[in-house]
Amino acid sequence: MTSLPGSKAHSPGNTAVLINGEAEQPACPKGTLWAAASGVLVLVAIALRAVWPVNHDVSWLLELAQRTLDGAVPYRDFLEVNPPASILIYMPAVILSRLTGTSPERMTDALVFLATPCSLATCAGILNKAKLIAVGTAPALGLIGLSVLLILPLNSFAQREHIAVLAMLPILATFAARTSGVRPRPTDIVLAGIGTGIAMSIKPMFVLALIGPIFNLLRCRSWREAFRAPELCIAGCLASFYGLGIVLLVPDFTARVLPLVMRVYVPARLSLLELTLQSTVLVWAALCYGFWRLRRPNGNCPVGDTLIFASVGFEAVFFLQGKAFPYHGYPSIALAALAYGSALSMAAASGGKALLHHYGLDLALAASLSFAGFWTFAEWYDADSTSPGLRQAIAAISAHPRMLAVTGDLTVGRSFAREMGGKWVGSEQAAWITLYANAIQPHAEENSRFADAIRMEREVYAGDIERQRPDVILIDGGGWWRWTRHSASLVRALTFYQRVGQFGDVALWSRKPLLPAVALEGSATQSAAIPGLGAISPAGAAP
Repeated sequence: MTSLPGSKAHSPGNTAVLINGEAEQPACPKGTLWAAASGVLVLVAIALRAVWPVNHDVSWLLELAQRTLDGAVPYRDFLEVNPPASILIYMPAVILSRLTGTSPERMTDALVFLATPCSLATCAGILNKAKLIAVGTAPALGLIGLSVLLILPLNSFAQREHIAVLAMLPILATFAARTSGVRPRPTDIVLAGIGTGIAMSIKPMFVLALIGPIFNLLRCRSWREAFRAPELCIAGCLASFYGLGIVLLVPDFTARVLPLVMRVYVPARLSLLELTLQSTVLVWAALCYGFWRLRRPNGNCPVGDTLIFASVGFEAVFFLQGKAFPYHGYPSIALAALAYGSALSMAAASGGKALLHHYGLDLALAASLSFAGFWTFAEWYDADSTSPGLRQAIAAISAHPRMLAVTGDLTVGRSFAREMGGKWVGSEQAAWITLYANAIQPHAEENSRFADAIRMEREVYAGDIERQRPDVILIDGGGWWRWTRHSASLVRALTFYQRVGQFGDVALWSRKPLLPAVALEGSATQSAAIPGLGAISPAGAAP
């Protein structure tokens, strides 16, 4: 995605490119080979999406987008830890899936596949105008970009962090252009500002990724250039309007769910040592080291520097969140990989036949980090591996079961229900309040700080069972069975269910034969008041 600026020296019938003061003849055109390689890479990425499980968070947020479009009131009819932008960004995929008859998950993948070349093309236009892409490196840079954005994410594909990287790449390109003294085109400025505003709306902490590039611009230019960039104003205005919209239009989030998030979710974090030893951090550090090795002899590198500075900001976001989820580390790794890959492509353009001799260690490091990066994001969740026979048992109960799980494990959540051809009827993907409360304080329900929140969560589960009448209830492990028995409402709701089998840690419950199935329409006017949260109504059920 970057290279040192090259200047062209013209002579009759010959064009040379000066890179680091050394003239080199451009390679023979190999556009067809590069295009074929890019095509193969895209096909590999499509094949991976076809076989790789959908990320649980993506699947759940698609579910919430569906429910919201069907009339559910966000944060009143379901419990969700993330702010509204995490639901809104998946709504286009849901709408298009309904218009085309495809699944929301596949439509989401398709939109990300469409957004990736658009983001890269916008960056290429900005960098070409600033003459920051050396002749002969553009095809390699495009291939690196496609690899990092389409293949590297694996199970983190289409996660909010993945989308944020796609949205913020153009503003990083504009900062690199400004660092070299070139003002981007108005269209590029608007696109960069809108993309960054969307990313900041998803998670306001993503603004930290801009601090480093602003500092780099300030270092290379002036404070006026650093703080008067119109793309920053556009992003800030968009994020501010979004924040105001939440307060005015989604009061249930700020008044009911946000306090729970601040009490239970935010304080649950790993120690600094545990975070530092995560594979995502180690891979990121190695990528930064690889870039630094190649940058030293090459001097000024506007785009690479901008990417690395932004990568440091995203790494700070990873540590601030403190959860060590792999997808939290994707943005910093992706930007560092783009910076390192661009430095390697620059070395290849200037190294000629001596490339392997001079950069053999860097090539070996790049290959090793590629495997390490794929391994980091290669999460494969399979309920059969921990609960053998569970799928077959559920299928024997119903071909299209209505499902709910009492668990803190996303493996048996909404995405599992979709794989089973069923419908998820829970207000939560997993019991996140209890899960994170226990992460902060073991036996949190005995602590007055968390007891009311955990009690409320049990009432939510009891209300879902009583109103939605799932065909199948999964109770995960002895700990969650004890958690269930501590609630009189949950025990009463389970009176009409029977335990039909144990599959690993998961107990399978189904409706007793004498219990009539209650249609969702029959209970559409009912609601249950949940202490501390308000009414959880059947509108929150999956359509």
